[in-house]
Parts: sequence; C-alpha cells; structure tokens
Amino acid sequence: MLVTCPGCDASVAGGSPTARCESCGFPVGELRAGLATMYVLTGAFFMSALAYCVLVALVTVPVRDAATGQTLLYVLGGLAAAAFLVVALGAQIPKRMAPAEARKRLILQLALSESVVIFGLVAFLLTGQVQNFTMFLGAGLVLFVMVGLRVPRWGLAMRRYMYDRWEMSRR
Repeated sequence: MLVTCPGCDASVAGGSPTARCESCGFPVGELRAGLATMYVLTGAFFMSALAYCVLVALVTVPVRDAATGQTLLYVLGGLAAAAFLVVALGAQIPKRMAPAEARKRLILQLALSESVVIFGLVAFLLTGQVQNFTMFLGAGLVLFVMVGLRVPRWGLAMRRYMYDRWEMSRR
C-alpha cells in the first residue's frame, strides 16, 4: 500500500511499521499502520453485523402474537434512536487527532452501530418476526455507512496530527 508522505508529498511504500520516507524521514509506516487499523476495524464490525443475518436465516423461532414484545420493541427502538443520535452528533472531527483518539472514537461509533443490529437480533429471538430484525438491520446499516464515510476524515486528522508532531520533533 502506497502512502503519500505529508512531509514531501512523495508516494512511499510503508511496508513495515518502522518505515520512513526516504526523502524527508517522515514515519510513513506508523501512519500506514494507523490507517490500516481503522479500515480493518470498520470491516470487522460490518462483517459481524452480516453474521447476524446468517444467524437469523438459520435459526427457527416460533412466531408469537404481535402484542408479545410490543413494549420491548419500543424500548429497543428508543435505544436505537439514542445510538443514532450519538453517532450523528459525533460527526464533528477535529482537524488534528492522535491515532489512539481516532481509534477510540471509531470503535465507539462502530459499537453503537452494531448494537442497533443486535437489538434487532434480540427482537427477532423474542418475537420470532423477521421484520423486527430487518427494521433494526436497516437502521444499523445506515449507521455503518455514516461511520464508514467518516473514516477518511479521521485518517486525514490523524495524518495532520502526526505531521505536526514530526515537524516539531525536527526543530
């Protein structure tokens, strides 16, 4: 994977975590590792949500009447709405962000997105109605898309932070 060095704009192959730009000495390996971690985390959380779809397809649950679990659906819907608000309001990304902070925010928002899908799985297991799972799955996938579209901005903020830290160390 080629990484553009923020120090000199050269394309550098950052194969190892200790790789540095040959022109200016910027630690491109560390930047590449941070970016790769963010993309791997996003993919892993998304794939786990898809695993719940397979589980719903394989498990047979007796269908209960519509009144069963009605209160539960309202509670889970409220929790899903709260998760949606936290993810939507977490859209502000600072111009510079440490890699650990970027990972922490990403994991929090991905976990909230996945929790909405888990709420659907719980609703399905308790009511036996696939449409309950499908409704929460749709909301969870919307959240995953929202978070996934922010990953490049988090990467840019991380890149700026690392560049500023490197620039200050050179002085």
